[in-house]
Amino acid sequence: WESAPAPPPAPAGPEGTARLARSPLCLAPREMRATFGHMAVGSAYTCAHSPTTAERVSGSEGVPLVIEIAVSHSLGVAAAASPAAAQLQRVRCTFGYSALVDVGQAPGAGAGRARKIEWVEISRETVLALQSSSSAELPSWATSLAGEAGKGLYDPEAQRGASGLYSLYCPGGLTIVLPTQLREGVSAAVSVDWDAGGMRYQADRKFGGSHDGSLLALELTEAEGSDQRD
Repeated sequence: WESAPAPPPAPAGPEGTARLARSPLCLAPREMRATFGHMAVGSAYTCAHSPTTAERVSGSEGVPLVIEIAVSHSLGVAAAASPAAAQLQRVRCTFGYSALVDVGQAPGAGAGRARKIEWVEISRETVLALQSSSSAELPSWATSLAGEAGKGLYDPEAQRGASGLYSLYCPGGLTIVLPTQLREGVSAAVSVDWDAGGMRYQADRKFGGSHDGSLLALELTEAEGSDQRD
């Protein structure tokens, strides 16, 4: 399993913490496990670009946390009216958290350390390999990724009881809910909800309290047609 190519290096982030660009990943099947920070469920996957496995063993407190959540949607050639009409789309969301830093006292808890969100990158992809080369015009489904903004999470249960959340309502039916801080010893989740038209997907990456790149679970919710909630 191989992830997408890495983008150009990003500039230094706030407080001098490096905004680490994600790296290409080539993973063996045995590495697609929660302890390694990588998991796939149905049409969704998540991976941890940083810290690496070696860094987690030696100590990752000073290393930024970079994770990715992706969801794909395909009508499929068999279901399409023609091969050129087949819908092949993917949304990838990458999140950059700082190294562990000292933070103030949280309600009901003492002072501790946390990773702070520094950047979010959203990539929308379409595959046009089956599109006729003689046509200079994109099919209608390919331009739908820039349509109406997301309306919230389909299933808010993953974020129930959480605090310090930030929501992004992005064009193309995309909603992202993420914690602004990942506090040591406190579980958390990052949620990506995508209304792809005939289908709606919500992927939740759930963390334990170590925040070292590993994860507790990747959960995927899929809803079709009238099962979609507003």
